[in-house]
Amino acid sequence: MSFQEDCARFGDQLVRLVDCGVLVKEAAVVVGVSRQRCYAILRAIGRPVGRPRGPGRPVDAERIVAVFARTGSINKASIECEVAFSVARRVLVDAGVVTADKLKEVGKPEARTRFLALIEPGWSSARAAREVGVNERTARDWRKGIRRTSGRRIYPDGMVVDYRTGSVYKQPVTRLSWTESMLQPPRSVTATSRSMTGSRSPTRWW
Repeated sequence: MSFQEDCARFGDQLVRLVDCGVLVKEAAVVVGVSRQRCYAILRAIGRPVGRPRGPGRPVDAERIVAVFARTGSINKASIECEVAFSVARRVLVDAGVVTADKLKEVGKPEARTRFLALIEPGWSSARAAREVGVNERTARDWRKGIRRTSGRRIYPDGMVVDYRTGSVYKQPVTRLSWTESMLQPPRSVTATSRSMTGSRSPTRWW
């Protein structure tokens, strides 16, 4: 299929996805073409998104390892060497200095709680992400209220990007006020509670 045909076939769909807040990387999965092709289509139809990436900066692996050996902190090594936390982490794993088990922090509730506490007084997402040990993409998702589960990205407005099926759809959203959410205690499913409520359906907590 020619590039002009791709523009005609996928252009409107890409624009709708991008306007909904879907990243081009995710939109590419949905429409079934490469990410670079999507960028080219959007530029061609007058809706350019982002900037083309230039060549990456060389990484001084020896310096990263040396800083980690001195400080014992991946975060400090990434800051001092002016690289992303994920880059420093990968270098240290490749060098055999730390094990992959040490790095399984992404998505932990305590990391998310700490991240949100840091951005409240004004920390940037990038700085807070480095502090708690997650990549910036995960941090941005946390800040925007986006959840990831079972190969799906679920946005606060109910939009779902399903990578398994390559589809985008919306699901109903139930919103509670802060007061309501704080006043509702966690429910434990017991024989007593079943008999009192007459319900056998489990409560779902998001």
